[in-house]
Amino acid sequence: MNKPALTTRRLLLRPMDEDDLPALRAILQDPVAMKAYEHPFSEEEVRDWLARQRRRRAADGLGLLAVCLKSTGEMIGQCGVTWQDATGAAPFGQTPPPEHRVLEVGYLFRRDCWHQGYAAEAACACRDWAFRRRGAKAVYAIVRDTNTASRRVALRMGMKPSGLLVKHYYGVEMPHILYSITREQWLRLKGQVPEVWDVYDKNRRRTGDTVHRGSHLGEGQYFMAVAVTVLTPDGHLLLTLRSPQKKQAPDTWEVSGGAALAGESAPEAACRELCEETGLLVFPRQLEYLGAEWRHSSFMEQFLLRTKVDLNALTLQPGETCAARLLGLEQALALAEGGRLEGRPLCAPVSRRLRAQAPLLRRAAAGQPLWPDGRAPALAPGEI
Repeated sequence: MNKPALTTRRLLLRPMDEDDLPALRAILQDPVAMKAYEHPFSEEEVRDWLARQRRRRAADGLGLLAVCLKSTGEMIGQCGVTWQDATGAAPFGQTPPPEHRVLEVGYLFRRDCWHQGYAAEAACACRDWAFRRRGAKAVYAIVRDTNTASRRVALRMGMKPSGLLVKHYYGVEMPHILYSITREQWLRLKGQVPEVWDVYDKNRRRTGDTVHRGSHLGEGQYFMAVAVTVLTPDGHLLLTLRSPQKKQAPDTWEVSGGAALAGESAPEAACRELCEETGLLVFPRQLEYLGAEWRHSSFMEQFLLRTKVDLNALTLQPGETCAARLLGLEQALALAEGGRLEGRPLCAPVSRRLRAQAPLLRRAAAGQPLWPDGRAPALAPGEI
């Protein structure tokens, strides 16, 4: 076996060689695994793929690596950093256009190894390598717009959608979404620089000022937090368990949420927090607004998401969440009244919010609109 280039908690990543052809065939010749490429590869295409990665590595030290289980050495996928052409990419919103040639983290895994967090684990290691060893200013993932699983991995890397690119491959026009993370965003994600929050006034309007996480806010200054209550079609709430290492309310049940970063709207922040903590891929249009709650130096914008949840498919955030459960709505409301789930309580702020939201949640569980008269409370100005 080649010397590992990268290692993670469960995986080692190493250069590929001819002995990896059987493992590559299991990935590249699987029509389901290769759906984003519109076809399974022929034997010639598999061999060309391997030769291309080896040429890349010889030329500039980049290329997809074999991803192997530490426990057995078995190759289950491939992941790595490559140069990719982003010419013609249309940026989203105020995002600056990417350079023509970008460093991209790519990943492809054997189908029976999906939904176990391997892709995110390997991709995050490759992202870190690109910033640390190649001095990257930004790292990208270029993902087919229909590839929900790969889009989820990009979000797990801390990336945000930053552009749209159309590729023409195998006679098909393929829209791709560019996800990106800058060096500054990565340093913030790694805790090496503090988070930056927007400052709001008493009317929940941005003042134009920002503060670092943990900084003192003056009189009449507030930051914005968000929370997402997830309700399944059969009336169950998703609860996650706060890590025992958390400084505040460790080892208690909660719903996903956290502080909004500077420049984020409330729905954007809610989608990011939910994805970071559970791996659920959520888009702002899927959220329903529940209202705002004031606290001492912040206000919390609260949302409801109605969706199916597969507990086995969740990817929990290390150091943040360590377990997840689906609980019937009435059981969850009883938990909010002082009950315990597996010997642990709900954290106090979530208990308070669930009690206040009970009428709305019961309507939602019955398949009814949250606001029958159509008069939902307003989001903070400019946060739609």
